Amino acid sequence: MPENVQLAVVRLASMVAWMSEHSGSTVDEIAAHFHRTRRQVRRDVEYLASVGDSLPGASFEVDWELYEREQRVTLRSTLGASAPLRLSAIEAQALLIGLSAMTPLLGADLAAHVPHAALVVCALGGLKESDGEQYLEAISSPSSSSASLETLRDALMREERVSFTYVSASGVQTRRVVDPWSLEATATGWLLRGWCTRAGQARSFAVASISDVRGEGRRVEEPRRVRQEAPTWTLEVDRDARWIADEYDGRITAELTSGGARITLPVWNEQWGLSLLIDIAPHLRTVTPDMRSAAAQYARTVLSQWTREDAS
Repeated sequence: MPENVQLAVVRLASMVAWMSEHSGSTVDEIAAHFHRTRRQVRRDVEYLASVGDSLPGASFEVDWELYEREQRVTLRSTLGASAPLRLSAIEAQALLIGLSAMTPLLGADLAAHVPHAALVVCALGGLKESDGEQYLEAISSPSSSSASLETLRDALMREERVSFTYVSASGVQTRRVVDPWSLEATATGWLLRGWCTRAGQARSFAVASISDVRGEGRRVEEPRRVRQEAPTWTLEVDRDARWIADEYDGRITAELTSGGARITLPVWNEQWGLSLLIDIAPHLRTVTPDMRSAAAQYARTVLSQWTREDAS
């Protein structure tokens, strides 16, 4: 005789509650507790998995890998709309690092809300105040790059020429005098575009590498369209990195074996180019000009900075 619908609903709900409290229970243990056969339990688990992600406040999914390998049932929360959010300590720390990294890219109005967001992340992750202190301090204290960004914004509004200290991706420090034309947010941070008197042409500068910004009177060179060919790099990549051609206005010049491609890519900013090489390193075969050593040095520099910050 078919099972009464109301009884079935009660039983299935009871199974969800019991399996949540007894994570990793075997099919035999579940069958014994609910007086079901192994076949019935398997059918119940498969049914629950099909509806589990649509239950408000109690959404879950089955760990199928564990289920198929060991016949054990573990329900993982998918955080339904009304379920209270919880974060692991690692997840909370990752979010705090992300907040710290993105804060310099925000305007003052948005950046003012970041410290509160960081406190919420700490609470959700169960972090002690001392655990999140270094991240909160980094978020709350304006960095040199965010200070430079605000000063450059003011100069743009007043149409003023500026001078600043700039450190290139290779570590060379120079003093630049620039007529700023625009500030643009990119995937790797803010870029200042303008006329560089030192180079005698339009240039782009990573704001994160700019410091000691000073006003130098009225802007001389007004914004205009400058026909300038970006330096190009030629990369040979495997299938998993072909996306850079579409994402960064590249051109596929040759198809390689196993789905790879030779791509000619405009690189307006060397630091951005080195970051890209690091990101796609597992899928990079060659690059012309050969910037692999420079990218490796850049990666070591960044890693050493992170290591020092973690140790402090």
